[in-house]
This record gives sequence, C-alpha cells and structure tokens, in this order.
Amino acid sequence: YKAAWMRFLGVLIGSIAGAILIDQLGSSPLSLGISVFFTIVLCALLNIKDSFRIAAMSTAVIIVMGGTHPINPWTFSFYRFIDSCIGIL
Repeated sequence: YKAAWMRFLGVLIGSIAGAILIDQLGSSPLSLGISVFFTIVLCALLNIKDSFRIAAMSTAVIIVMGGTHPINPWTFSFYRFIDSCIGIL
C-alpha cells in the first residue's frame, strides 16, 4: 500500500507540475529539462523522494505529448492522471 500511495503522489505532482509548466514554458527540449528538474526539486522539498521518478516521468509525458496533442494541456494532464490511477489500482 505504501508503494501505491507513493506512486499516486508522484503521478499527482507530476500531472499538476506538467500542466502548469507546459502552460508557462511550452513544449520544447529546454522546457522539458526545466520541468523535470523542477518536479524533482518539488518532490525533494515535500520529502517524498520515493515518488520523484514517477513524478518526473509524468511531467515529461505531459510536456512531450501535451504539446503536440490537440486538446488543452490541462485536460490532457487530467486524462494522464486518471489513466495512471487506474493502473495503480
């Protein structure tokens, strides 16, 4: 249960960070690096270091795919979050 909770927190943080950062920075290789770095720092500050890998991966997927997807990045981020939660369950 602890591992599932850590994955859930990581996906939640990664989805929110990805949506915010793609709105602010757009989708480019530079914004991808900045976004992943910011997400890892945020997980470290929140003291959930077990979740930084899944959070960084969720952010990266949203930055890479959300920039080319025809729907709103916030909607894409929400769908990514729901998809990951179903996988965790």
